[in-house]
Amino acid sequence: MEQGDFYTLKDDCERALSSFLKYINKEKDETLLYGLKAYIDETKERKGNWDIEKVQVIFKVLQSKNPSEIQEIISYFDHTGYGWQGDEYKFYSRCSWKCRENLRIDNTPEMTEQAFSNMDEIFLHKEYGAITTYLFGYCIASLFSSKLKEKCCGIPYFLQIACKRNSNVYKLVHKIVQICDVNAGLSASCKMHEYRECEHDHLTIYPSETGDKLLETLLYYRDIPIIIDGYENEKLYEILIREVANIPSKIKRLDIKERFNILPIFISPVIQSQFQNVFSIDLTEMDIAYEYLELIIENEQRLGSWALELVAEAKNYFDAGNSTAYSQQKAVAKIIESRRPEKQTPLFYDLARDINRLRIEHNRETRLTSKDIENIGHLSYFLSYYMKVFKSSIRLTQETSFTYRGINDKHIPEKLVEQIVKQTTDSLFKLHSDYSPAVPETINIEIGLDDEKKAKRIKRKGAVYAKDIVKYYQSYKVNIRIPAIQYQNERYIFKVKLRPGTNVNLLNRYAEEVRRLLELEVFIVEKTSEEIKIVASEKSLVEGSLISILQSDQFQESKMEIPYAVGYDILGEAVIADIAEFPHLLVGGTSGSGKSSALHSLLMSIVYKQPADKVKLLLMDFGASRLRMFKDVPHMLTPGKIISDFREGCQFILNLQKCVEQRQKILEALDTRDYDKQLETMPSIVCAIDEFPTFIKQETEGRGNKNLKAVIEDVLARARKVKVHLILTAQDTTKGGIDITNTNLAAGIAFQCKNWHTSKAIIGDVDAVNLSGKGSMYFKCEQGLRRLQGAYMPPEKIMDKLDEMSFENDCSKIKYDEVKFQFNTLQQSEDSKTDYECLSIEDEDEDEDERILLKIVEGIQDKEKYSNHQLMKSFKMGYDRAKRLIDRLEEMGIVGKLEEKKERDVYPDKAKAFLRDHGYVESVNEGKGIKSVKTSSIQSDVEVKQEQAIKVDDEEMDTEAYVEDSFHEVPETKKRKLRVGPEIKKNNSTRYRKKGPTH
Repeated sequence: MEQGDFYTLKDDCERALSSFLKYINKEKDETLLYGLKAYIDETKERKGNWDIEKVQVIFKVLQSKNPSEIQEIISYFDHTGYGWQGDEYKFYSRCSWKCRENLRIDNTPEMTEQAFSNMDEIFLHKEYGAITTYLFGYCIASLFSSKLKEKCCGIPYFLQIACKRNSNVYKLVHKIVQICDVNAGLSASCKMHEYRECEHDHLTIYPSETGDKLLETLLYYRDIPIIIDGYENEKLYEILIREVANIPSKIKRLDIKERFNILPIFISPVIQSQFQNVFSIDLTEMDIAYEYLELIIENEQRLGSWALELVAEAKNYFDAGNSTAYSQQKAVAKIIESRRPEKQTPLFYDLARDINRLRIEHNRETRLTSKDIENIGHLSYFLSYYMKVFKSSIRLTQETSFTYRGINDKHIPEKLVEQIVKQTTDSLFKLHSDYSPAVPETINIEIGLDDEKKAKRIKRKGAVYAKDIVKYYQSYKVNIRIPAIQYQNERYIFKVKLRPGTNVNLLNRYAEEVRRLLELEVFIVEKTSEEIKIVASEKSLVEGSLISILQSDQFQESKMEIPYAVGYDILGEAVIADIAEFPHLLVGGTSGSGKSSALHSLLMSIVYKQPADKVKLLLMDFGASRLRMFKDVPHMLTPGKIISDFREGCQFILNLQKCVEQRQKILEALDTRDYDKQLETMPSIVCAIDEFPTFIKQETEGRGNKNLKAVIEDVLARARKVKVHLILTAQDTTKGGIDITNTNLAAGIAFQCKNWHTSKAIIGDVDAVNLSGKGSMYFKCEQGLRRLQGAYMPPEKIMDKLDEMSFENDCSKIKYDEVKFQFNTLQQSEDSKTDYECLSIEDEDEDEDERILLKIVEGIQDKEKYSNHQLMKSFKMGYDRAKRLIDRLEEMGIVGKLEEKKERDVYPDKAKAFLRDHGYVESVNEGKGIKSVKTSSIQSDVEVKQEQAIKVDDEEMDTEAYVEDSFHEVPETKKRKLRVGPEIKKNNSTRYRKKGPTH
């Protein structure tokens, strides 16, 4: 710079200083001048030096025309002058701290005993001690936060606490922060001097700005405990905690990392987010006793004085010469360190050594990470020095006896303090095992695969899923941990641990949302009394899952009485239950959720495995479940008929009740020895009623039997003992919906339900409300509540399978009784009521069997094989009657015995001999040589039937009534529709003629 330029610059500076002096002379505000003088004096004490950066700041401030910017700069400089400045702590307040004066403990055994008793009650309380210990350790550490950063000693986790506002937990947090903030007063009023009036309270920040401004607010403070309140604005609170959690990883953006010198306590109604460097404690369910809170308030002056003394006398308490590690060193090492004072750390000499000691002592602690132990080390370290202040406050003469924990002895206070510190450290370890932040790398993943490459890929993907599951649930305020993962049957099984205060029902509530975010096909939460699991898979169950179960060895070889292929569990394993053990089943859920599929699976399970004489079906369809698919199976009590008429349904329920009563009478008449034998021969009856509420409400609203409700409840109560089982399906399964007491409906299947009342009525739990997807269900049985995917088979495939089945599996070892069950409808006048009654099959005309038997022999005389199923199909009769007739043919030697589900052999010679014995002769039809059968007695009957059939249109000749109809007696005013076989329609179609009388 030229000399002329230098003098010009000098004149400019003098003019600037001259303007400053004129400003001071102009201002007559005494308070301003006193404040300015105080700043000048303080600058002299600190020996402030000029440098170009400081000059630039001064002129930048002079150039600014925005008052808010000036205030912000002043505020920042004001706050940076407090806290630790070198090795001295500058207080925010100029108070003399009479309210924090350390009043030493009186030199009496009683006062010493009381002091130790209070410390035990406060820090070692069974329920609250660990929380209090953590808060004190954290708040004391926050008083040294800038020094920890300066000495590169690391910092503890940031702390987040969830509790109810104005609860005792909320008050406890604020009280401990007030005690530990050495800049806060502990008296309601303190007026030592007018300008030193102390009404300073601990600092609470309520987030009200966004972005960087929100974070900048915290940069003005250092080395004090601060509470950040999240009750007013949860959104800004969540943003702020995320920004603070990310500060340690920031790359000096605006030098935030260097300027951030506090350890805030985040407090809110719920845990907002989880981070690896934020220790979150959910205390919403904790209720701290008033007596405990009052104990801390009674001792706040003494507790606060120890915090102040620790900060004010930090050089003495933390000096290396006073440290345990230093005192244990050998004399030579001490001499070497004393000769290198410039390298000796006056503060925190023991910190690293204490942390390493804890790592060694707890190296077998599998639930905690190295970072967790480091955090415990920080808290325990500062609490131990806080306890040293407590120990120094004891003035009891040595060798004086006093009582501690019920033992009167010459206790050494120093040893007792060490014992308290040890116990508080142990409580911190226990607290961390429950609340430690989730660390993905600690997840134990078990993969049972030999392919190492595939196993590695699955492990990596499983770890990602676990991390995302925790993250997505946290976004819904649900805090969980996943300590372990298994992989089985292409499914990931995540073992879940709830963080304290987390409602387990929220897992199911948000399961579908989490599944969508993860883009998975299967995401199921399974809860048991022992554990909680989440099962996730990228593949869903295949459509043909039902037939897979039915064809499996597990189902085919099942020893259950009536096995039912319910579906698949969360691991993809087939679940099979015994209908006989239910004894009744209630199936509920919204429309389209899977109720019909469950009913199809149940019926298919029966007809696929059970002999038709062992299990009988009575089906009523008042919805749209397509039960007609099963109308022709031999198990039907009403062959070829599914009941859909309300009046017929009512009649069948009455008959079912009579059947139960008849069975009970038979069994009650037997002694104990014969009881089981007789019960074993009784076929099981499974009555399925689809859309049960529609049926029962229709028949109890004046259109039918007023006592139907009582009849059904009676059947539910008594049927189990006589092998009768009811399967009821409904959308509304509450008592108001099904209109009956469901006490005896012990088993239940709940698909997705509209409300929790419906779910509760079926399975005793509300979780079915959160189900999604067709087939997702909860199954309640004797083993408890299970989360399943229902077995499914499309109706078209069911019909195809039924057509393929021969139903020749009636060769059971037990000979079951015939079910004697039918109904009769009587024609009545319009004014009369309907009368229902149960008729016995014993009233059936035996001559009809004889005529049908001749027709059967006529039809099979030229066949080589014949089966029970063919007989049922040809003559449209029920299974029981067909079996009875074919058994007679077997006794007469016309057909052979049934062997392993094969068709029976037919013996033509025996058949023709039988016909001859009944008056038939062989004749040949002229021209065609066609052979047929006809008898005079039978002909008359057939001719009558032909005459009736001729009057019926060909389109009506087909189906609904049967020659041998044993279940329907048509009212007298109606003509019966007959099914006329092709052989009756033909002329001259007889092969045998009955011999005429001899004249």
